[in-house]
Amino acid sequence: MFACADPSRSALCRDDEWAITRNHQRDFYYHYYRLFLLSFAIQHALDTPEGQMELPSWSSLCFASANALITVARDYLGPRGILRFGMDSTFVYLSYAATFLLSK
Repeated sequence: MFACADPSRSALCRDDEWAITRNHQRDFYYHYYRLFLLSFAIQHALDTPEGQMELPSWSSLCFASANALITVARDYLGPRGILRFGMDSTFVYLSYAATFLLSK
């Protein structure tokens, strides 16, 4: 995964690798929950057309979150083999993001 120049610092390199992995997983869940919550705002805007909500701004935020969610999974979690041991909910989250991007 990550190469250490100094073999005596291998524990530090493992710690750095775990920190990077935790950061990417944090980003993954952040973008999922952002997409999930913002999708309720879009549904509310569609249900009440006389409201003052701006649908394009909410949609662009949702698209950005769905895109970032899939990008993190594609660029980091997949190549590192983390998805191989992922929970079922991880794939549900990815399916939700992909479906959101395809349906709009």
